[in-house]
Amino acid sequence: MAIVTKAFVDQTSSLKYVSGFPTQRLYFVPHPITGTTNAYCREVLLGDDPITGKPIFQEIVDGLTVAMPDDQKTGIMEFPRSDTIGPDTAASLEAFFGEKKWTDYLPIHLPTLSAVNEMLTGTSHDRDEVVGKMRSTGYWRYREFTVENIASCAVIAGCKPEYLPVVLAISSTKSCHTSTSTTSFSSMLVVNGPIRNEINMNYKIGAMGPYNHANATIGRSWGILSKCQTNIGHAGEAYMGSYGNPLNYNNVCFPENEERMPPGWNPISVQRNWQPADSVVTTFTGWAYGRPDCSMEQELLPQLPYWFKKFAPIESVTAIMDPDIAWRLYKESGVESKEEVIQYVEEHTFLPAKEFWTTSYHVDNFIRPPAQTGTEPYATWLTYADDEPVYYLKGKVNITVVGGETNQFWQIAAQRPASDASVDDWR
Repeated sequence: MAIVTKAFVDQTSSLKYVSGFPTQRLYFVPHPITGTTNAYCREVLLGDDPITGKPIFQEIVDGLTVAMPDDQKTGIMEFPRSDTIGPDTAASLEAFFGEKKWTDYLPIHLPTLSAVNEMLTGTSHDRDEVVGKMRSTGYWRYREFTVENIASCAVIAGCKPEYLPVVLAISSTKSCHTSTSTTSFSSMLVVNGPIRNEINMNYKIGAMGPYNHANATIGRSWGILSKCQTNIGHAGEAYMGSYGNPLNYNNVCFPENEERMPPGWNPISVQRNWQPADSVVTTFTGWAYGRPDCSMEQELLPQLPYWFKKFAPIESVTAIMDPDIAWRLYKESGVESKEEVIQYVEEHTFLPAKEFWTTSYHVDNFIRPPAQTGTEPYATWLTYADDEPVYYLKGKVNITVVGGETNQFWQIAAQRPASDASVDDWR
């Protein structure tokens, strides 16, 4: 049995079929529960189910003690699809794609057989080769897909054939672009290596904006694949983000400006154990972005921890720096690698234990429970004296370099690397 807040009646009703348990017992409580007090939660449990009107506590007891019927059904909801549909007008076909939720509701390129065949010229791999599995959101069922499926998504998103190896690499990571959470998460894609210049990606002025065909459509294709194609799943039925996130349209896709990094600074692909000559895509998942407002009159490096501390203490954080910022750190402080900056931030970003454990509902919900059951390092942090520092960013800081050197500009994003994959393997 499962206890769910009433905001998610539709999502859980669909999910139980997709998960192969259509008779799953679901009982509901008022929404929200997160961020409320223990006293309120007790009051809720002693109240009535807002959907059935029955006492919640009695439903829980019955759900755990009353036998399921002998004719209980099992099985997984299938989403059958035909390989092709018949001819029609472009307007009718676009409308059809919208009705089937095969699109992000922006204008699309129709994946006609000829368009898909042309897209497939971008790879040497067979159209029927299985690329892997993916799910539309974090808890949805994994579904298998082929090179041809991905080519169709790339056509819909407006990609050129030469972009297909990048899209296939993204697809091979198993990283879904949408998180099943009440927080309105976003995703990010970082491309490194020779492929950036081969397909004319933009890593200079406007790299994170809508000013480059490759950046825009490669990022969009991830969304089309992950949440819109019927052979993967229906993200709309599982999505729970309270207000959504417009960054999901193209998922903040950009290449690093490797050419303008200071000496000794490596692209994130090399930091993740790839070679400089490898073409690699790295997926990130997270949500918030913020722009620090640092003084130009003081050395920049000592100012960084103050701004990293602005993010919730459970998050990984990625600094997105214009090359001007990277060079400023290099010239002012002599930092000869990203790793030196990262080490400084991790060693100087902390909270006193009392403040760490009492000022964030993220900590209350996601760190305190595992700490109380012995998960490290959280369990040790729980034993700290009130004034003892908690260095909560250890192993959670990343740096990317991108931009056109027109401004001393940088951002910090609550984004963590999820996975990476070789583009070269899909050429």
